Amino acid sequence: MLHTYQPSGEGVAPDSGGRVMIIDDEESVRAVLVRMVARLGFSVCEADDGPAGLAALGEAEGDLVALLVDMTMPHMSGVDVARAALAMRPGLPVVLMSGHPSESLVRDHGLAGQVRFLQKPFTYTMVRDLLCRGA
Repeated sequence: MLHTYQPSGEGVAPDSGGRVMIIDDEESVRAVLVRMVARLGFSVCEADDGPAGLAALGEAEGDLVALLVDMTMPHMSGVDVARAALAMRPGLPVVLMSGHPSESLVRDHGLAGQVRFLQKPFTYTMVRDLLCRGA
């Protein structure tokens, strides 16, 4: 399932522009993250699994500024989604999200230096710092 949301205009960076794609199979986590990112002034696309997200990424215009993807999902892992996304769009800022407590997960999968990491549970401030100071 893919949805697109426009920014709410209430954020600390309402003119930041661009679009952020969020891929997470947990609807409640995705919904919270969509609200946070929209509040920051970005439009948001969301998908509930890797294949749907990658299909949307392939069709997306050039205004995508970041991809946030959960590491553990059915059908396709976040690591596989990140690799495929980087192959499609080299240089796209990709952020892997996980409740597991270590960035070593990124390193262990050979993605150090290519992706960033966001620890779950995250706060609005963490998301703001990540997106507004460069994913």
